[in-house]
Amino acid sequence: ILLLALSSLLAIWGIRRQQNQMTNFLLEGPTGPLAIAGLAIIATGSAAFFYTTGNDAAIETIRNISLYAHISYGIIFLLYVISNFGALLKENYPVARILYKPNAMPFFTFRLAGTITMVGFLLYNFWLRPVRDTQGARDVAMGDYYVVTGNLKMAEGFYKKSDYTAFHNHHANFVLANIEGARGNTLKERQYYLNAAERRPTQQAYMNAINTLDKNAINVYPYLGDVKKDFPRSGVTHNALGLVYYQLNDADSAIVFFNSARKDRVTASTAAINLLATAIKKSIELNADSVYQELNSDDPGPLSNVLALANSQNSYLDFDLKLENDSTLDLFTSSLISNYLINHIDSLDIAFISHAEKLARLPSNEDFFETLLTSCALASYQSGQVNRAFKLMQEATVYSDVQGKRNNTMALWALHQSAPGVALGYSQYATNQNYDEALLTQAISVAESGKLGEAVVLFDSVRKSKKELGSMAESVQRILAIDKKLVDQLNDLEKYSYCRYRLSYGDSAEFNTVANSITDTNWKAKAILD
Repeated sequence: ILLLALSSLLAIWGIRRQQNQMTNFLLEGPTGPLAIAGLAIIATGSAAFFYTTGNDAAIETIRNISLYAHISYGIIFLLYVISNFGALLKENYPVARILYKPNAMPFFTFRLAGTITMVGFLLYNFWLRPVRDTQGARDVAMGDYYVVTGNLKMAEGFYKKSDYTAFHNHHANFVLANIEGARGNTLKERQYYLNAAERRPTQQAYMNAINTLDKNAINVYPYLGDVKKDFPRSGVTHNALGLVYYQLNDADSAIVFFNSARKDRVTASTAAINLLATAIKKSIELNADSVYQELNSDDPGPLSNVLALANSQNSYLDFDLKLENDSTLDLFTSSLISNYLINHIDSLDIAFISHAEKLARLPSNEDFFETLLTSCALASYQSGQVNRAFKLMQEATVYSDVQGKRNNTMALWALHQSAPGVALGYSQYATNQNYDEALLTQAISVAESGKLGEAVVLFDSVRKSKKELGSMAESVQRILAIDKKLVDQLNDLEKYSYCRYRLSYGDSAEFNTVANSITDTNWKAKAILD
């Protein structure tokens, strides 16, 4: 396109400047430059149309013929100048003013020889190829026309015809892949994408082909090798390779590729998100505050994962988040707000929590309602708004895919508020919803409610199902079932628990005996306070 534009401008300027030297020129006066301008408009407009519609068969034909034409006419014009003005050039005389006054080789000969040379190039370099490509380009344009007019059958026919004539041109195969994908024909869709990338490789064609595979890293990796060969510096490829190595549990290689993808402007944000997610998932030691300082960006995706990293390390990031009024959220901004609420849970004012709740309740943000409302509930509880926290969490639980986890949280809150009866109800819900950690919560709630026999059975289940809690569960069972005469054999923590679960307010004499035998002053004070 650039070569065509420059050639057109030079032609208009050159002919207008040298026209008075030419003899037997077909178009005299301003008609010549105007004719060139008209041809330039037609040629540039056509080329621009093919470029904007991605008609690669036509683009390749234009590119080849343009190069052949410039090489051919350029060589012959050089011979024309040497033949006619070699002696003058040798004497270092300026020949521009008599350039079109030949004395040996007529100007017409230059045109004829240039045309013959260009045709020779075309014939030598498989002349049928540009002819077929031109036919295929026309068929692609017709296919696009029928797509716009809604006649998909005719469009598909023209695209297939184009694929046959302009073999494996990118445009036709890419659209055919989309058509087969809409029909659910995954194998045909993948093959068309690979056909599109065969003649003119593009990252999009390769990645779309990869997306038709299952997400097994072993299957994806060979395809990414081809992409990396064609696009060695591609951020998209490096980001995809990072994801593959993450799936293969090779965190070091994943981080190397994510860091490489961060250097590409197109994938910088996505790669930063994936890099931080890998660090969080694989428990890689990174300083969240240093990562935040290095990030130096307001992009919500990476910033959200920096907060997630900080939350996983129980560290605080010192920055303020400004919430817009009535704004529509997306995955990244909603995650950013949720992670910010958790990270700043000890320092948030009620107005900020209310603002976040208001955003969660907007109809446009319904996809993020449950996540945001849960974070608001946690922040409300931490700020002392217990009733509001329960109300928000109950509302979020109705829409949640992890209802067991939410009910278990409310059971723990109830235990913290010394309401074991309420905790028992929530923990039973969580257990019925198959939440693993709810069994321990239920056992504690039953023990706190004074149902010691039932608690012993539940702690026995905890001991059998969770090996890491085995010694703790055995200790609690011993406390709940031990004979009074054997209390002296308990350690300080177990004696405290014995006072809490086995003794009532009326057992003051026994309480004083057991409490006075606790040597740790902290556990003794807690027993008295309880």
